[in-house]
Amino acid sequence: MNLNSLTLQQGAAAGGLIVLLQLVAYLMGVEMLLSPWLGIGRFIVVVAAMLMACVAVRKDEGSLSYGRAVWESWVAGALASLLGVLFMIVMVTFDSQLASNLLDATMIQMKASLGGFAKSMGGDMMKQVEDQTKWMLQPTGQLLAWAIGLVMWLMIAAIVGAIGKRPNPQSIR
Repeated sequence: MNLNSLTLQQGAAAGGLIVLLQLVAYLMGVEMLLSPWLGIGRFIVVVAAMLMACVAVRKDEGSLSYGRAVWESWVAGALASLLGVLFMIVMVTFDSQLASNLLDATMIQMKASLGGFAKSMGGDMMKQVEDQTKWMLQPTGQLLAWAIGLVMWLMIAAIVGAIGKRPNPQSIR
């Protein structure tokens, strides 16, 4: 499939907005990076980029098939989310304490949400959870999570593609 440059522009613009959101959250405190509101905000920005990519390509080319709409929206979403992940990797690289602060805040939130179950898990299980969380905060873990997340973005792109498609008016139905 060919790729319209407007898709890359929409994905890059959304990625820039995600970077800005994450930077503001970082400046407000490590806990804000774990906030559900930041996650919701990133999700909304990516879905908006997917929709805008479909609209931009549709306006540029006059029509947009369902398959092409899914492709264009998925690429825009993948690029936007990748820029957010790369920014987090850069932040963790330059702020050596960020990864440990995120790990501590994550473990505190997890223990608070699990309540008595966390105490009954035992030290070995909690150590495993902590080790896995620590690995997920490293660049390899972040990129793996992004790659797995591409499947979710593909499912969302299927919905966005159904919304953003426009058949060619000259085609026979």
